[in-house]
Amino acid sequence: MHRVLRVGIAAIVSISAVVGIVGTTSSVGAYVDGESFSGEDVDVTLRWRPCFGEFGPGFECATARVPLDYDRLDGGKIPVDLVRLPASGDPELREGSLFLNPGGPGGSGIDFVLGAGPFLFTDEVRATYDLVGFDPRGIIRSNPLLCFGTLNAAFSAFAPFAFPTTPDEEDILRGANNFLQTQCDNRGGIIQNKMSSANVARDLEVLRAAVGDEQLNFAGYSYGSVLGQVYAGLFPDNVGHVIIDGVIDIQDWVGDPGVLARDTTVLNQRIRSDIGAEDSLEEFFRQCDAAGPPDCLIAPDAEVRGRAVLDDLQQNGPVFVTDPFSGETFPVSYEFFVGNVLGALYATDAWGFIGFIFADVEAALAAAGRTASPVLGTRLEQLETMVPVRRPNPKYPNFVEGFPGVTCSDTSNPVNFDAWSDAAAQLSVESPTFGSIWTWSDSVCNRWPGKDQDRFVGPFGRDTANPVLVLSTVYDPATSYQQAQSARDRLPGSVLVTVDGAGHTTLFTSTCVDQIQADFLIRDIVPADNTVCAQDINLPFAPIEPQAQEGRQALLRQVGRPG
Repeated sequence: MHRVLRVGIAAIVSISAVVGIVGTTSSVGAYVDGESFSGEDVDVTLRWRPCFGEFGPGFECATARVPLDYDRLDGGKIPVDLVRLPASGDPELREGSLFLNPGGPGGSGIDFVLGAGPFLFTDEVRATYDLVGFDPRGIIRSNPLLCFGTLNAAFSAFAPFAFPTTPDEEDILRGANNFLQTQCDNRGGIIQNKMSSANVARDLEVLRAAVGDEQLNFAGYSYGSVLGQVYAGLFPDNVGHVIIDGVIDIQDWVGDPGVLARDTTVLNQRIRSDIGAEDSLEEFFRQCDAAGPPDCLIAPDAEVRGRAVLDDLQQNGPVFVTDPFSGETFPVSYEFFVGNVLGALYATDAWGFIGFIFADVEAALAAAGRTASPVLGTRLEQLETMVPVRRPNPKYPNFVEGFPGVTCSDTSNPVNFDAWSDAAAQLSVESPTFGSIWTWSDSVCNRWPGKDQDRFVGPFGRDTANPVLVLSTVYDPATSYQQAQSARDRLPGSVLVTVDGAGHTTLFTSTCVDQIQADFLIRDIVPADNTVCAQDINLPFAPIEPQAQEGRQALLRQVGRPG
């Protein structure tokens, strides 16, 4: 694979785990009035030891042995690996543990804390709380779902494009889906029937008790917001300081459980990530015109020129660019370009590159042979460093299987693969750029072999012991602002704080939000609902403070698939 091609693939992996591979429906699931057990009912001892010294001093690791099946608390156990960054301040002022989930589903909480932990929140929060990351059951280090012998073999389940645009490509995707489904059916084992968010929330309840906290303190980002809402539904009396950021409304995520756990809609028809992405792109165009050249080379008339580039690539085929490392020429297709733009929209410090690559492709469309200047290849390489994807420690991180292992366990979906084709056509009318890429991202779930009988489908919106803090930017390309508003409305007593800006999640965007979270976590101060914070940087072309940029890049290594 050409080195530059990794930019497109990385963007797709980071935004939707495995855009274009596999799936089946989950089980009916549990509709219960909370849980009949508490974390204290499970005997877990955490033996913390120094670890990951290459990431800096102070990190500690432990392994919890939790029930595989919570209907049998004394039955078989599975390992859940954890890392913590201990509170740096006075032990007498320590508030407890703050558990973190970076999204995905399939993201590693261990890698998240190792990479972003030293930059998260304020100095005061890091001095007061142990930051604890864990790999959820079935993911990376915690009894992972493995459907292949090696990571390279797993990557063979990827379709060779970000999303299909023709009937022939849909057939290729269908074949890739069937391949992964068959592999997991044959090799996945029992863990794929135990990977729902409900079982991860039950693990969190056990971990809460294991660290000695009376209530759960938790911050969940992107898909992590689903996990936070599931915990609130199962253990409302144990909700302590819970923050959800980059939010998916839990009812839209689950869908209609139905008698047979089938749904007539695909996931993106419910959560509408495409709306957030389309709004983000339009905001980019507005900001581009405001900045003007040379800061944004697609200005003036950025939206007209940008959409002309997209239309030309879609209708007339790719432009060609030289890989700056290998010297080889490869195509920049419509699908590849859309994937790169969507990945760059996640982090506003990458927005400047969007204007550059639009302008580079615009020039290539007018050139002989639709050949781009070598600078486009260089810019795509630079974009890869702006939106990095860091390989976790294990030799075989289960990127490919982890996402459907959770998503398809949680959500109700059509069985007919053609439902995704119909949905993509429908949503692309309203969201011409991102309707397809987001819709196809969960075609993984039409015939997924895993069926978790203990998934949780409600009731949601129960009274919690403490209010939940809901955070969102206005222009989030993965989890739309409307989803955050819906989640706030569903959670009694919760409050919504909005960053008047862009990017996926509010992390590293606003010192105002940082202070609100510090007051919430340490002083129990709940902000007024609908509080609005400014974004600290002048989007999208002003430089970001070095610490914020380093933290944001660490975040992007883990945060960001459809949830």
